[in-house]
Amino acid sequence: MTHPRTALMLALDEQVGPTAGAHGFEVTRPRFGSIDRRWVRRNAVGDVAVVEVAATAGPSEGDLRAFELWIAVTPEPALARLRQGQSESVVQALQHSASLGMYTAVLPPPGGEPTPGSGSWWKVPEADVAPEVAAGIAAELERTGWPTLTRLLDREALLAQVRSGDLGNRTTASPRVLAGAEAMLLADRGPSPRLDELIAMLDEGVDGRGRPYAGVATAFLRARAGERAPARARGARAWFRRRHKGARPAG
Repeated sequence: MTHPRTALMLALDEQVGPTAGAHGFEVTRPRFGSIDRRWVRRNAVGDVAVVEVAATAGPSEGDLRAFELWIAVTPEPALARLRQGQSESVVQALQHSASLGMYTAVLPPPGGEPTPGSGSWWKVPEADVAPEVAAGIAAELERTGWPTLTRLLDREALLAQVRSGDLGNRTTASPRVLAGAEAMLLADRGPSPRLDELIAMLDEGVDGRGRPYAGVATAFLRARAGERAPARARGARAWFRRRHKGARPAG
């Protein structure tokens, strides 16, 4: 007899796979045991959109007949930050993970609530209902998932989403989190007064234990912005360094 989990995956391959391809998403092989299916799309600047169907403990401990439907968008700067100080195996495992998303949401079944708890679970008690559940997932992705991900793969739209204070229903959008997200996106545009303001906000009020991590994060933002400064500005700085190399201090 086919296990409900297996039946759902087969039904998803049949009902979601072709639609995902039509929206530019490719199926990938997850490296985590609880992730059953994952579809990924990248834009021209390396931002990643993800759809995941993940088994969850469900109503009872160890029940793998309940699943969550995740969508997420991770901008390329966040992936670059991940690559700092991480092993290649960790990077490979996490680079397509919805848990890394700047925008992260769970899409519930009809009548469910998009919050942790039974309302967010897609339940497959028996293999026979798997096609029906897969059809519901396909419909929810068509209604909400694909349009949201396609929109947020535009960097301007993602920035507007961050500035609206909405990072999805699985992210706590505190002022500090929003400042970090906006700074991550603005760093790709080069130095700016707004980026300086956001970095100051991230540095402000950090206690002794968190300061080393905050320092690494803001150093990354400054370096990223410097790398993406306009070519003319970079050239002017290089000329200034060459012009004054070896110059003795006045007096």
